[in-house]
Amino acid sequence: MKKITLLLLLMGTTIGFAQNLFTDGTFDNPSAWTVIQQNGNNNATAVIAGGVATFDDVTQGNWGSEGHVAIYKAFTVPTTGWYEFDADVTTNGLDQHWFEVHIGTAVPVDGVEYNATKILTLHSWDCGATTNTYSGSMIATGCQGLDGKILLDAGTTYYYLVRTGGITWGTGVILDNVTMVAVVAPPVANFTEATSESNLMATFTNTSTDATSYSWDFGDGSTSTDVNPVHTYAYKGQYIVTLTATSTAGSNETTKEIFVGAVSTPISEFDFDFSSPTPLRNESLLDYVEAGGVATASGVNDDWWSQIKYIHNAGIDLSSGDRGFSIDVNGPRTSTLTIKVESGGTEHAVTADYTTPNVWQTLTFDFSSFSSTNNTKIAVFFDIQTNFDAGVDPAQNVFQIDDYAFGEFASLSTKDFKIEGLATYPNPTTDTWNISTKNQVINSIEVFNILGKRVLDLRPNGLSAEVDASNLNSGIYITKITTELGTQTKKLIKH
Repeated sequence: MKKITLLLLLMGTTIGFAQNLFTDGTFDNPSAWTVIQQNGNNNATAVIAGGVATFDDVTQGNWGSEGHVAIYKAFTVPTTGWYEFDADVTTNGLDQHWFEVHIGTAVPVDGVEYNATKILTLHSWDCGATTNTYSGSMIATGCQGLDGKILLDAGTTYYYLVRTGGITWGTGVILDNVTMVAVVAPPVANFTEATSESNLMATFTNTSTDATSYSWDFGDGSTSTDVNPVHTYAYKGQYIVTLTATSTAGSNETTKEIFVGAVSTPISEFDFDFSSPTPLRNESLLDYVEAGGVATASGVNDDWWSQIKYIHNAGIDLSSGDRGFSIDVNGPRTSTLTIKVESGGTEHAVTADYTTPNVWQTLTFDFSSFSSTNNTKIAVFFDIQTNFDAGVDPAQNVFQIDDYAFGEFASLSTKDFKIEGLATYPNPTTDTWNISTKNQVINSIEVFNILGKRVLDLRPNGLSAEVDASNLNSGIYITKITTELGTQTKKLIKH
């Protein structure tokens, strides 16, 4: 049926719709189209009559005997550039059915499925109820994220082919008003990077095309809108950098892994206190956020292999035979933590138990019996290979970690005097911290800001104390807690 190109006069301004460059897209000339089968079942028909193309099955079949039919026509474009195709489609009662538009340079062959560049689609298993009963533009469905755009060369013969098939066809599929319009080239995001081993600096060179603005995510919580940014990281390691290039024609995104710092040799130590963004990442976690001086992992057992991971492609150095890990943990339930040094070599795993819910506890992991250097990943698991997704309160799957260190195990395991049963809660707080021990009298509590200035000084002379933080600014504080047996420091957070 004829599709009219409209010109509207609105407030003295002429607004023109893009010219349709596709001939015979209204199906008023049936001879312009060729009907072919896409398999040998011959169990579907395509009929061009009355200004529309109607696709239907002959008899309803099962998989293996289903109908699969197509129509196509050859076309060319006047100039090389980007073009967008659309069409009006009407369906009613489709199930286990597909409907696709392909553009290719190969001549379609009867009885052979045509697989070229797919630019539009309606699948009953991808597009939901839209394909069961629908009438309108194919682009408007947004099925599979396809927008009908494709780059075409002038002078080349292309074939526009619509193929459809499946089990339940309902009342059939009706196609009308195939359009092709020239469009502005969409942006393509791309970049290169140069990194420094000495100062953790990365220099990015933007090689995107057809974009007018840019958004960078450096993978450590920092962002930029500069064209060619320079960024300095807080820690050496691997980061995932994402560049989004945008123009009036849309957006395009590209992601790359980069390495900063001395990453050409295996790493033998790190110490993350989460005061700055780290190169740690999540895998199969519901969420992972570093904020307020701690890292919070949500959904730690939503999947068998939910983990917090650190990647170092030059290797994890256990060769000195005295390596280990230390990590502070706070969570709503008991849990067995596993640290694995894996990928690239024989896997090593050590476990430790978090035993006191809602209290920060320091766990150590002794890897001194291992001596490998060829593993490239360190993974932290909570109750490994346990899926608590079903029937468990999601709040029971949220844990915090802090002061995550890798280094000489003897130093890690004795790095601080530990006050037995020391608890600081709530942490973070909005007004008051409670500090208590199991059986040691607290002689003094000193609180320092990040500049080292003492902001509070208490003399409880008891097993517990309240620390009033209501007059403190939001931020990270260090408290030094002294008993008759020794002194321990803890990090406190005020919201």
